[in-house]
Amino acid sequence: MSGLISSLFFSFYALYGEKGLKKYDPWTLILYGFGFGAVFYWLLISPMRVIAGGYSLKIWVAFLYIAIFSTLIPFGLYFKGIERVRATRASITATWEPVVAGLTAYFVLGEVLSPLQVVGGFGVIAAIVLLQMAKEKASPCTPIETRREE
Repeated sequence: MSGLISSLFFSFYALYGEKGLKKYDPWTLILYGFGFGAVFYWLLISPMRVIAGGYSLKIWVAFLYIAIFSTLIPFGLYFKGIERVRATRASITATWEPVVAGLTAYFVLGEVLSPLQVVGGFGVIAAIVLLQMAKEKASPCTPIETRREE
């Protein structure tokens, strides 16, 4: 259930993020999005509960590492991409990530991929290739073009 809700919020964040990028810098949107997300999450789990959790320094460093390298930088780069291409194209192209993860797991970790996973990977690759080859119909400017016009 949490994964489904996350996907809905991510879709909202991507599509309305494009709209917000027409007015704001990507890092400003990330500050707003993560700020509101943090406040909402604090309603569910108190920050004091986390601070008082008795985590070691090693765990706090891991938290910080994940916050920066698995969250802040990828979302920042994603929004920088949405500035230059439409959110729909960026979202579909971002589906390349699990394909790369699966291939890395196969070649580096020796994981086994089922035939269905391989077919799914080829489907994602085909969709991305078709998307990049397709011409956009007359569509509104990208967010960065809109901000430059103002």
